[in-house]
Amino acid sequence: MQYDENGRTVQTEKERQARRKRNRRRKRIRKLIVAAGFLLVIALIAAPLVVFGLFKVKTIHLRGHMPYTNAELYDACPIKVGDNLIFADFEKAAQVMESKLPYLTDTVITRELPDTITITGETATEKVALELPGDRTYLLLDANLRIMKTFGYIPETAVVFKTPEPKSREKGEILSFVPDKDDAGIDRHEKLIDSILEIIAELEDEKIFDKIDYVDLTDPNDIRIVYDGRIMMKLGDASDLAGKIELGAQVIEQENKISTIEKGTMDLSIAKKAYFEPDFFDDGTKEETPEPQTDENGEIITEEGQQDGGEEESEANEENSRSYYQTYVEDAE
Repeated sequence: MQYDENGRTVQTEKERQARRKRNRRRKRIRKLIVAAGFLLVIALIAAPLVVFGLFKVKTIHLRGHMPYTNAELYDACPIKVGDNLIFADFEKAAQVMESKLPYLTDTVITRELPDTITITGETATEKVALELPGDRTYLLLDANLRIMKTFGYIPETAVVFKTPEPKSREKGEILSFVPDKDDAGIDRHEKLIDSILEIIAELEDEKIFDKIDYVDLTDPNDIRIVYDGRIMMKLGDASDLAGKIELGAQVIEQENKISTIEKGTMDLSIAKKAYFEPDFFDDGTKEETPEPQTDENGEIITEEGQQDGGEEESEANEENSRSYYQTYVEDAE
């Protein structure tokens, strides 16, 4: 470094050139920052104009096997011609359409830039005929338990379900029940929807859904399914419904090899065990026990010999009854 006569530093030519280069570099950076900021401002102003101005719905395509007219589908779709294509909520729009059009299912709405949406859907199948009290009518529901309509007969594709009265009968709503809490504060209906869905899925998996007459869920601790009008399947409570139905289907298959008209009751209430009693259809009703006759002294009148041998005879009858049972045990492996 060099100094003049006053002790100040004197820059060499090389140092002056380096300084000029640094100044030019700073100027270029400032210009780039100003330009970038300007472009950003333009983008922020122009982007919404482009998005909202250009990407608007002009065309709506319909695909699939949908059981409604084009006018009904267009009217039910909340996305209309002229709406913004970029910010539309397609999933919510599909849900709205299915709530308005109960026989529409598997609805999917997609965008095709710059100005088209496509609605794809199928026809829902009546899966559940919920028996309504009193008037012999049924609430028809699809596989997702969405209410389709109230009707006076059972469709061929549906199975009757006996349950507590539903909370609502409005078309398009998902099935629900009024809470029914016990003394411990537990809602008895809380798992009823899950039980219905599980039963439907397992009956279809076992390929016996179309042979089911009805499913009785009025007592959550005594669930019953009637197969082909002749075999009562007693599942007990809602624990392991899939496993119980799977084992029951296996027993039905074996019994059908013996006879396709045989009646009986199958107890599946114990996990991985099935007890089948032929020639006895237990529909849950109890026979009324006649009141015993008494003599003038108030003593019960019995047939001769009944008092002495009654207990042994009762035990013998119970033992004979058990001998009619056939026991099936699921292979744990």
